[in-house]
Amino acid sequence: MSFSRSARWTLGVVLASVLVSYAASALTWEMTTGPYGGTVYCLWQAENGVVYAGTDSGELYRSESRGESWSYMATVSDRSILSMAIKNNVFYIGTDGAGVWRSLDEGKTWEEMDRLSLLNPTVRALVVYH
Repeated sequence: MSFSRSARWTLGVVLASVLVSYAASALTWEMTTGPYGGTVYCLWQAENGVVYAGTDSGELYRSESRGESWSYMATVSDRSILSMAIKNNVFYIGTDGAGVWRSLDEGKTWEEMDRLSLLNPTVRALVVYH
């Protein structure tokens, strides 16, 4: 069976329209109930589905319910948390002027990494490779 060029073009447009509308419906945002510790500057979803939020007040929150409820974890720094990365249960936080902080116990205690080796202690993005 052979289709004319215009029939193939029409079929292509219809398929593209269906795919675009399906993709658009799958990408939706829902308002959550917090966290109420300030303005959220960064989010991270861990491999286990837990969502973490860093705020402008240096506080870290977690949600085990896809953002429906939040619990306070710690105040990492007196500076805004701009970026976050978690790998193998080691947490890394990038701040606005206070460098990078690390937690080896899932956010219970924090240690400042070597800020003096950074050209700029404002860390807007983190990538963990190990």
